[in-house]
Amino acid sequence: MNVGIMARWQRAFEYWQQHVTLSKHFINSSLNEDLNTKPTVVILGAGRLIDIDCRTLIERAKCVHLFDIDPSLEPLWQKELSDLKKTNSLYCHFMDLSNSMAIWTKKVHLFLKKKPSAHQFGELLAELKPESIFLGDFYQRPVHLVSLNILGQLGVFWRDRIFEMCHSKYPGFFKSHGTFVDVIESGLQNSIRELEMQHLEICLQLAPEKLILITDLYYHFYRQTESEWQTHDALAVGTEKEVLELLAKDKMYSVSAKQSWLWHIAPQGVEEAEYGEIHEVGAFSLSLQTT
Repeated sequence: MNVGIMARWQRAFEYWQQHVTLSKHFINSSLNEDLNTKPTVVILGAGRLIDIDCRTLIERAKCVHLFDIDPSLEPLWQKELSDLKKTNSLYCHFMDLSNSMAIWTKKVHLFLKKKPSAHQFGELLAELKPESIFLGDFYQRPVHLVSLNILGQLGVFWRDRIFEMCHSKYPGFFKSHGTFVDVIESGLQNSIRELEMQHLEICLQLAPEKLILITDLYYHFYRQTESEWQTHDALAVGTEKEVLELLAKDKMYSVSAKQSWLWHIAPQGVEEAEYGEIHEVGAFSLSLQTT
C-alpha cells in the first residue's frame, strides 16, 4: 500500500507539494504551542513520513511512537529519525488500527460461500460492529496524538476490499454501471461509519493532551472540459461539524486551531485520462479540557 502511495507521490510531486507543506506546517504549529514542554508524540498512519517534518519532530518530542500497518517502513523510520533511535526514544508499532477489517473480511468471505442474495449481504454489512482496540497506557505525559489522513481512507480501503471480493462472482450485487445496488450500498455505508467511529474512539481513548486530526472531508472530481465538479462526502460519520462535536463530547476537547485546503491528489492526465480528483482536507488541533 505504501509503495503505491510513494509511486503516486513521485508522479504527482508538484501537485502534492502544497498539501505536504501545509500538513507539516499545521503539525509543527501544534507541536510548538508550548515550547516549555517536550511531549510524547504518537502518530497514527505515519506511512513514509511524507507529511511529517522529521527535524521538528526530533527537536520537539521527548519520544515518538509511530503506528502503521506496513512493517517494511521500519528501516525508513529508523533512518529519518535516527537521532531518536540513538536515545531509545523511537518506538515502531506495526498493527492494523482497524483490526475490524481483518475480522470482517473473514466473516464476509465465509458468508459469501453461502451464495446470499443482495438483500442478505446488505443486512450482513449493516450489522457489522467493530472490535475493541486498546493502544495502551504506557505513554509518558503529556501526549500529542496525530491522526494522519486515516479517517477518510478507512471507507476507501473497506469499499475496495468488498468490491474485490464480489465483483467477479456476484453480478447481482451491482447496478448496470458498476455501483452496488442500494441495499448493499446502505449496509456498506453503515459499516464504514462504524470504522470511522472506531477510529475516533481510539483517539479519545488515549486522552491525549493535544489531538491533531488531518482528514479528507470531500472528494471533488473534475473534467478539464467541464466547469462543474462532482463532489462526494469523504466521511460516513458526518460533516466537519459533527466530527468535532463527537470529539467534544462531555466537553472533553475544544478546537484550538483549524485549517482547510485542496489537495490535487490525482491530476487529470497523470493518473486518469478522463478525469482528475481533488480532495478537500481539514486539519484540526484540539486541546484536552482540564476543568
